Amino acid sequence: GWDLADGAGLHAPSGLLRLDNSPKPSYRTLKKLIKEDWATDVTLTTDANGQVILHGVRGAYEATADGGRADFVLSKDTHAIKIAM
Repeated sequence: GWDLADGAGLHAPSGLLRLDNSPKPSYRTLKKLIKEDWATDVTLTTDANGQVILHGVRGAYEATADGGRADFVLSKDTHAIKIAM
């Protein structure tokens, strides 16, 4: 079977972790992409019309305001989303 550690798939050093489970550079790079580059964690302030513009990567989001919470998804076809809280 395939695993994150070396030696699992075809017994090759193809994993993201070494045999001792220490992270390889590829693991650190992938973690940075997922947790930093591709993550969107911002605080936005609405304009006079109660609107904000968010530029984010595709995926699921959670918006919170004044104790309310709403989930939404950005897809390649998303142009505008209306959320009422």
